[in-house]
Amino acid sequence: MTEKRHRDADDRPMTKHSRRFSNPGASSNASPTLSAQVFTVPRTNELLRQDRATLSQPKEIAYFSKYASDDVRFDRSNLLAYKQPETPYNSKNEWTFEVEKRDGCVYLNVRRTEQDIESNRNPNENQRRGAFAGRRFEIYSTRPNPTVSADQQEEKGANNIVDNRKVNEDEEFCTISAMTLGDKRLVVAAEIDCYDDNESSSDAGGRQYVELKTFRLLQREKDQFVFERFKLLAFWIQSYLVGTPMIICGFRNDAFQVRKLQTFRVTDIPNFCRKHWSPVVCLNFTKALLDWIYDHATEEGRPYHVTYIPRQHGMVTIQPDIKPRTLESHFRFTMQVWKIASTLAVLALTQVSAKKGSTDKERPGICEETEDCTAKNYECVALQTTRSGTDTVKQCLPKEQDTDVCSGQFPGLCPTFSSWTNPYNQISSVCTYKPAEKCVTGSKSSSGEGVICVSGAADADGKSIDVIYGCVDFDTSALEVLFGDDDADKLADDLGTAAALVENCLSTNSSSNSTLLCTGQGTCMPDAGGSLSYTCRCNEGYSGSYCESIDSNKCQLPGQCATGVCNLETNECECAEGTTGDQCSECDATSDKACNGKGTCSDSECTCEEGWEGLQCTKESAKKKSSKSTSSKASSTDSTSNATSGAMPPARPLGYVAMAVATILATALFN
Repeated sequence: MTEKRHRDADDRPMTKHSRRFSNPGASSNASPTLSAQVFTVPRTNELLRQDRATLSQPKEIAYFSKYASDDVRFDRSNLLAYKQPETPYNSKNEWTFEVEKRDGCVYLNVRRTEQDIESNRNPNENQRRGAFAGRRFEIYSTRPNPTVSADQQEEKGANNIVDNRKVNEDEEFCTISAMTLGDKRLVVAAEIDCYDDNESSSDAGGRQYVELKTFRLLQREKDQFVFERFKLLAFWIQSYLVGTPMIICGFRNDAFQVRKLQTFRVTDIPNFCRKHWSPVVCLNFTKALLDWIYDHATEEGRPYHVTYIPRQHGMVTIQPDIKPRTLESHFRFTMQVWKIASTLAVLALTQVSAKKGSTDKERPGICEETEDCTAKNYECVALQTTRSGTDTVKQCLPKEQDTDVCSGQFPGLCPTFSSWTNPYNQISSVCTYKPAEKCVTGSKSSSGEGVICVSGAADADGKSIDVIYGCVDFDTSALEVLFGDDDADKLADDLGTAAALVENCLSTNSSSNSTLLCTGQGTCMPDAGGSLSYTCRCNEGYSGSYCESIDSNKCQLPGQCATGVCNLETNECECAEGTTGDQCSECDATSDKACNGKGTCSDSECTCEEGWEGLQCTKESAKKKSSKSTSSKASSTDSTSNATSGAMPPARPLGYVAMAVATILATALFN
């Protein structure tokens, strides 16, 4: 979570003094008292073997701004949410927080340890210079005109420039999000740095929050290790828990001058750092700890304190506060708002739970990250789209070698959505070029300073271009590549991508039952690395120039079986009611669900009504779609990996009503 009371290494002065920790009312080396209950942190390999704890997509239910002159005092709890998930990988730093149960709801509040306090004492000159560097980066990044020329500096004077760099920690924007972790409902608060004011992002129907971070330039192997092992873990936790999709990191030199900017999609970070840590470990531990706390903080209205002591064999202890005091005076209005927010969260999460229960059936193979893929040698691959009504457009695909899927240097397969519900089954999958911010080669390829681009990539005139491969949707009615990003769209226009896709991958046969590229059963991809010509690479079980022929019932992609599901253990399609045959391509005339109720079944084939197409009449045809509103634009850039989705979530009326009510009540109570 993004709370500035707990700053990163660039935000606070550090000290070389020895660190110590003491429990409230106990000596620093004391063991837990007899009244303390002990929870031993499981080893990471034990947590990996457990069933994965699933965190639902966070839903914002309220937000408000807080200014230094206001009377609002919001209890900022990011320290808690940040420290808990990283605990299995934390062998050094203690933490402690207070717990109180009220009306069955558990409230948690961070208590600063002596270790936290001492880490800010007696900084040296260099540490003083670095204090609040992260905050200053936020101020400059969000100014209307972040660049000031030398002439302007001289004109305004040094004092005015210094004033513009002042930091006020009491001014912030806060968001409250609701989510579920396993069977537990959570309401979490966070301070948000900024949001993307790109027009295409605004057109998508909501703000895209952005987290701003700083770190020193990765000049040594140790810098790279620290960044991936520790910093990116913290960045991921802070943003993932409240649904912030993007992190912009400013890499600075020892003079605290930002020399490089890099954008990270939050969902890409675990895969990027998989050799150092796993999100499964973090989420499984957090769920286990919250369950344990709920079971042991049993006395209503009685404060407890929970302490993590890594030196004592990784123990977490909980015991009643030695000096009992109610947290109500500390929370005061905040606890009342939490109760209101919790009630609204239950309403909002009702939708989340209901939708989550049907997601697997409606979207086979859906994933957020590779750890969600249960089949061996499968990887979570995303497809960018601005198609209206879509959100998470990611699917588990088989990958035994780099050339199997469309990513980075290599063209390959993209997700198939034939068995997904509308509008996903209207997607035409394309593997094509997208711009790369910085290409690296040779010894620099492992430095983390850029991406390895497609070798020999050039435009139609032979001019070299810096690109990588990525999966994207193509609208065959509008003849438009749906990147939703100005740079990527311009590149596609310059290369004539749309015309090449139609020419090589769209069937012109009048008897074809599909208006999708490769009939929706393959990926339209370059016929060779670096080529501007395209061909259809068919899914297993399909063949033909446009993947129009069914060869067998074999399958590999979760979404390829017309109206059924691909069993990834047997690699066979298992058909839904009303369908039968290889790839679930034939209709069952005896079933009232034949042809999706949008056609007539005769001789095992569907004759679809006007406006519908596909083997089972499950897809709206391009003709029908063209009479409706076209796909909306949304920003979905990714400078580091292909595992992102450019789709934005559709509007959810109840969520917005809850947000509005919670915001009004929060404002009234706070003031």
